[in-house]
Amino acid sequence: MPANGIDLVVENTIANMELILERGGMPGIPAVANGSRWDLVGKIVARGRKDLFNGPVWHAIHNYGRNRPLDYPYDSGNQEGSPYTQRFYQAIAGESWGEDAWRGRSLQVVNKLRLERCNPGATVMDDHACWLAYEFFDARNRRHLGRSIPILSTECGYLVGEDVDPRYPATTPDLHLAQTLEACRIMMGSSSRYQPAPDYYFASAFWLLGNAVLGSTSTWCEHHAWVSERWPGGALPIVRALKAEPKVVRRWQGATPVGTRATLHGTVLHAGDRRTVILEKGGAEVARTVLDANSRYVLPDLLPGNYTLRVDGALVEQAVSLLPGQEDAAVNLDLAESINPASGSTLGGQVRGGAGAVVMLLRTSDGEEWVTMAKDDGSFRFVDLPPGTYNVRVQGSGSHLEGITLDGRNRRQVELATTGWGYTVRPLEGPPAQPGMIYCAVDGYLNLPVQAFGDEWSSAQARTGTAPEIGEFACAIGPVEPGYYGVTVDGLMDSEGRLVKLDAYVQTDRRSAVYVEFVYSGVTPPPDALPRTSSIRGRVIGGCTPDRPLYIWLFDDQANRQEQRVGPDCTFVFEGLGRGLYAVQIVGYADVASRSDIALDGKNTVEIELFVPLGAHPQPAIDGQAGQSVIVGAAPDAAGRPAKLVDSVGNEVRQLVSADNTFCFEGLAAGVYTLSVEGGYVQSELTLDGSNALEVIFQPLVATWEVTVSPAGSMPGYSVVRVEVEGMRGLPVYIWKEDWEGMMRRTGSKPEYGECSAEFSPLGPGHYMLEPEGLGVWADVQLTGLEVVWVDFRRKGVPTSPHVVRPWQRPAGDQRPASAPDAWEPGGFDDEWAGDEWAGESPPFEPEAERAWLPADAPADVASDAPSSAEPSFDEPALGQASSETAPFEEAGEEAGVEEPPAEALSFEADSADVGTVETGAAMTAVTGAAAPDTGAAGAAAAPPYLLLVDALTDLADQIALLRFVAQVQPVIVARLEEALDADYVILLGRSPAADEAEQRLNALGIAYERVSGRPAEVFAGDGALDLD
Repeated sequence: MPANGIDLVVENTIANMELILERGGMPGIPAVANGSRWDLVGKIVARGRKDLFNGPVWHAIHNYGRNRPLDYPYDSGNQEGSPYTQRFYQAIAGESWGEDAWRGRSLQVVNKLRLERCNPGATVMDDHACWLAYEFFDARNRRHLGRSIPILSTECGYLVGEDVDPRYPATTPDLHLAQTLEACRIMMGSSSRYQPAPDYYFASAFWLLGNAVLGSTSTWCEHHAWVSERWPGGALPIVRALKAEPKVVRRWQGATPVGTRATLHGTVLHAGDRRTVILEKGGAEVARTVLDANSRYVLPDLLPGNYTLRVDGALVEQAVSLLPGQEDAAVNLDLAESINPASGSTLGGQVRGGAGAVVMLLRTSDGEEWVTMAKDDGSFRFVDLPPGTYNVRVQGSGSHLEGITLDGRNRRQVELATTGWGYTVRPLEGPPAQPGMIYCAVDGYLNLPVQAFGDEWSSAQARTGTAPEIGEFACAIGPVEPGYYGVTVDGLMDSEGRLVKLDAYVQTDRRSAVYVEFVYSGVTPPPDALPRTSSIRGRVIGGCTPDRPLYIWLFDDQANRQEQRVGPDCTFVFEGLGRGLYAVQIVGYADVASRSDIALDGKNTVEIELFVPLGAHPQPAIDGQAGQSVIVGAAPDAAGRPAKLVDSVGNEVRQLVSADNTFCFEGLAAGVYTLSVEGGYVQSELTLDGSNALEVIFQPLVATWEVTVSPAGSMPGYSVVRVEVEGMRGLPVYIWKEDWEGMMRRTGSKPEYGECSAEFSPLGPGHYMLEPEGLGVWADVQLTGLEVVWVDFRRKGVPTSPHVVRPWQRPAGDQRPASAPDAWEPGGFDDEWAGDEWAGESPPFEPEAERAWLPADAPADVASDAPSSAEPSFDEPALGQASSETAPFEEAGEEAGVEEPPAEALSFEADSADVGTVETGAAMTAVTGAAAPDTGAAGAAAAPPYLLLVDALTDLADQIALLRFVAQVQPVIVARLEEALDADYVILLGRSPAADEAEQRLNALGIAYERVSGRPAEVFAGDGALDLD
């Protein structure tokens, strides 16, 4: 490179910019090497050509990340030299990719390098050889031009195998995946770890998508290509991850202020009498001020640079970095953190029978709660605990201990227990245990049958007490192949004489045996009346003035709300509270002044502070007691379902959808509302002004599945994935990753987390795939090996077309909105009704109720809850009057104009080929007079079918046809699928999305069924055969 290299580049750049601008193009400032200090924009301006930047000029950069984190140079390794843990070191070293990510450096050597080469206070202006280089170039551009110009990466990203900085591991394929995926999220603005990319940073260009696969014969960059035959499966892991990543439209973040001086301001919580705020730079005091009455401070006229903010007399301090062009920065401090600086206590122990038990720890003084999960052997541990008095308990009705005192340095051990039967699993190594064996014991019980099973294998039965070399109540199974197994114990009875089945899940290997021990703990259940003497006391900082009263809302974990006015001294108190989690917020300032997850045990008192930031404006309040706005609407096939209207602060009002599928909410105040109807109908952003009216017409829904992946806490040494598939009990769920064939669990195998839940554990770090069988949906889960993750598969109704929202004016004398599309219209009768005697609308069909209109001389053991005013007048015998000796279908059918079915067998054929055809025997013969197939003794004693009513019937002709069918077949009538789980055969009546969901569940559970999706008046009175295929 010649000594005047930069000048040559600047001359050519100016000439190129002139030419491109002259021809209407958009010239770019060429990119310099990663980390180069060349200032091309500054040189162009110094040559008097600042005018060139009046055109559409952009700046190209090469912001390769090297092997440094995305937040370098602000990461703790560079700033403080923080050490890597042994677990992280081993996880990186254990990745199989053909190279050593640590290049032979031991953990001690790496951590020594990190400590010796750390750069406290360094900013991107000191070292911009990193992803954040765009901040460096933008700061220069604003200094030279007074504004930002677009910055585009023409090359950037991470390269597998790159090892520029020895303080960090070389970039492995998994690290390449993690860093690149997060960089893409930064660009989309969807990252939960980093701020979105600034507006001036227009685009990234990751090196390198492909080389040989795109026809290149050069080999020098093949090892950089994402898609290449040199990688397993033909591509780096990032390719599949980006395909699966949800794509988000990037949003404008707003202009960045430009200026040379900045103002630092904020609030100090729990300040007490410590009222002086000091700002230092390089150990020298730069400015100081005194907190005002609302514990706020303002430090104006500050130059860019690195500062330290502290409060005189407190141990809390905060590093502050003001960037060139930054005009404003807010830093809030909490001096409560300085009261107890030591946070090194440990609380551990054992949960008897507590493999996987959830253990909850509560600090009574401030309502802070910690949660962990016991290991398979029942052990648990909480670390780095601050001083205080704690209560610990096993979630649910397990045991609990109170009044545990920690001083920030001591260690305590406690013993807990689950309620009833539980188990633990631990390895056994060395004689007399044999590797690969499963040993099982039931404490206190001999000769109980024990069995192990895998996906397609089950062991012979073993009996407890037959392996005394292991333990008095132990037995042995195996040896078995390495893998995951279930262990079950039968033959136990509870105190009420009911059979109890014990089950556990274990993982085996070839190095050791596993020992499963089932134990019973008679934990005293909590009293019916739990104490309710807890209280929450608080103080409002900022915004509390005599001329503007503030109100506080308290919510419990059932969303019940209490309200209280803040006192003249800016304090408030809620008393008489029971055990649970609570949240408080200042009304109108919930987005900035609130606190959630305040844990109470029914006896403790928690003190908090809420502060309203300077310049915060209250949100519009909604007065639920005043307003004249109206929301009316309709939803297809929603009669009898709950409709819910919720305002922007969580107040809600409910009503049932009427028989004609409509609803009406009146007396609504101004505000923004969300309307939902059970079954998946949702419409948000309904804006009312207190006097207007809106009509919402929901469109029919098509049922689909959606998946949500959410973190649920940390784990000590391994990861756990918990899965719930809504309404699908017993469904196989599979998990796997690229180098592992995976495992299967059935929903419902972990009932303590929900009747349709399953659990996969222990899992190491990596990228996993989860798929419930037969649903056509799956989830990607990225694990570090130290967390709990919940994966929820839930049904979601997608409208066939957008819901209709339009202004509505109440017609004179009419209280109802338009009918829902494709809804079952309320009935009357057609001209075929004999005598045309019926007048008026059909009586309402109420949910959770079965109505029949019976004659006065009906048998005494047949009850009717129908009101007399709703009974029609019939000249002929009313419904239900016929006995088994009469022909009710013929007589009443002719009167109602309903065609009599021919006398031929009605067969119910299941949809699933696995279930086969099921005949309802004598019950169906009663309908048609035809003989049922001869099924022998079993057929004679066959149980009646179940009739599952999913949708309400609003047409009288449909109701009559259904009542005739019920009178003759005599099925067991249920309204919920859970009530029909013991059925041999189910007749499913309905055509709504809820019926679709019920059909899916019946398929998954293997229950024989027939679906009736047409109108009963047509299906039961057509050609005589109930054949809906």
